[in-house]
Amino acid sequence: MKVTIVIPWFGPWPTWFGYFLQSCAWNRNFEWLLVSDAPAPSPAPVNVRFLTMPLNEFSKYISSKLKLSIRLKNPYKICDLKPAFGEIFSGQLSDAQYWGYSDLDLVYGNINTFVGSLLEQSVDIIGVRDEYLPGHFTLYRNTSENNSIFRTSPAYEKVFTDTDHHYSFTERMNIYGKRLWENDSYYCLKNLYAGNIKLWRRIRHKFRTTGHSPVRDMTNITKDLSEKGLAVMVRKTCVRSDLWYEKKQLNAWKIRCQNGCVTDTETDEEFLHFHLIRSKRKRGFSIEPWKENRCFEITPGGISIQE
Repeated sequence: MKVTIVIPWFGPWPTWFGYFLQSCAWNRNFEWLLVSDAPAPSPAPVNVRFLTMPLNEFSKYISSKLKLSIRLKNPYKICDLKPAFGEIFSGQLSDAQYWGYSDLDLVYGNINTFVGSLLEQSVDIIGVRDEYLPGHFTLYRNTSENNSIFRTSPAYEKVFTDTDHHYSFTERMNIYGKRLWENDSYYCLKNLYAGNIKLWRRIRHKFRTTGHSPVRDMTNITKDLSEKGLAVMVRKTCVRSDLWYEKKQLNAWKIRCQNGCVTDTETDEEFLHFHLIRSKRKRGFSIEPWKENRCFEITPGGISIQE
């Protein structure tokens, strides 16, 4: 069975990229398609393909596929487009039984351990969080019905074409959108009003959860389909992140990535992936230059190879 996971990334490859690729290589039964303007690394795992194009060409490509006018100015906007990858990359996914989307700021454990039986059962939608359909890892059975689920939202055209805002359509939608900036200098101005922005977000979240908001994001769309028996969906939490430890005020965590398994060294819990949500932005987070290895560890202090 062929499963292809699509991840667009524009800009230089991140410092942890070698570790990401190694975790892909450990999952030989899965394939990745990385779309980027950065040159493909050499060597690369045989199960990782690269589609190279600049951001403006990617905008034209997705516009033609979706029959919409989309001009991407900030690559983060692509997060809203993930549910449409089945249509956007239909040519590259034609021989895949499943396709999915994920992120680059993580390392994978043994994916098959967590989703293998679900793939064999031909489950339509597989998410790795109980609470919502996550953008960091979701799989769809490759059918025309599943690939066009996003079109059942009356808001999808507005969401896709408004490239000045990120709506979190893939997960839990913010109906007003988060402002995206084209130039990094704007972040200085944004930070001056950080307090007001946080307050405004709370107000928007309150409005969103009153039940009066016309929200049709992928989480509630797929939930409705599942409850009506129109699609088989399984959502189960089987991932972990540095943010999870931070919220629980656990500051001495250690994640071991060894021969394709990702585990918490304290509890021996195994995960489908470990997500570097906060750590990658912290000044003291040190990443040892990657070289081929059988084991590396991730802690609040960084990533290090274990000989």
